[in-house]
Amino acid sequence: MTKSTRTKTKSKTYKEPDQPNKICEELLNAIDKGVDPWTRTWKTDGAKRPTNFATGEQYQNSNIPLLYLYEGSRGYSTSYFAGYKQGQDLGLGKVRSGEKACYCIQPQLVKKIENEGKPDQKDNSFMIYRYRPVFNLDQWDITPEKKELEKKLKGNHAPGAEVPRYEKAEEVIENYLKRHKDLKFRYSGDRNFFNSELYQVTIADRERFFDEAALYSTIFHEIGHATSRPLDRKMGNGYGSAAYAYEEMLVEAAAFQVSVKLNVPKTKPDNHASYLDSWSKCLRLKDGPKKLITALTKSTAITKYILNEDQA
Repeated sequence: MTKSTRTKTKSKTYKEPDQPNKICEELLNAIDKGVDPWTRTWKTDGAKRPTNFATGEQYQNSNIPLLYLYEGSRGYSTSYFAGYKQGQDLGLGKVRSGEKACYCIQPQLVKKIENEGKPDQKDNSFMIYRYRPVFNLDQWDITPEKKELEKKLKGNHAPGAEVPRYEKAEEVIENYLKRHKDLKFRYSGDRNFFNSELYQVTIADRERFFDEAALYSTIFHEIGHATSRPLDRKMGNGYGSAAYAYEEMLVEAAAFQVSVKLNVPKTKPDNHASYLDSWSKCLRLKDGPKKLITALTKSTAITKYILNEDQA
């Protein structure tokens, strides 16, 4: 009688990736150099928001500010990205030697149901985040195929071809205030802030802003703070504290997403340095990288709430 042998195999477990640390480090390096990764004061050829140049689909949610981070901090001239294989399938050849990949966040729901089908069934499902490498179109070797693709893409998104529709931003603000009649909103003075005790958003006089884009990004930032009440989010108290810095990071990422989705050009207001300071303080904490990824993902819920997308 021969004994059967059983081969032991190790079960694969999800390992926390190092990408949050790398993303955090890249953002801090940009801030330390005095670069605001999300500010662009000039027009560029290409997409109005991060777009996959192979599929034509726009990147969504937390990947919007994340890919703009790479674009701004590394100085890319376009908002087109795609995976390495996608580029090769288009005949683009290779990515230039020495280029580093950018990374997208891909949420993945891990279903875990206890006592399924029974009266005491409990859903313990949870979300993990995987990081997929992509490359900006600028990172690929110059080939006839790349030149042809660039010509096609720029032809579809010629700079100055369409003036942003700011009335869309006004409509979102008006609808939000209708949904929250107890939220006070006013233009006054030269400061922008949200008073949680009075439940009031104060925006500086409109004529004080450099342009309408700066105005709307500021409004959505302060309304982002105001969502703390309906979304039951505890705000950080005390200017300069870690909790305050995290709240600033959260709502600024949300304001950025709203502005991009409404086609409002992202030009930072004159007090953007304080926002960068908050990001810097938060990211330098021991759990800074984790807070960055959490803020980017949680900011999507704030964005959808402001835009009322869940009810659309």
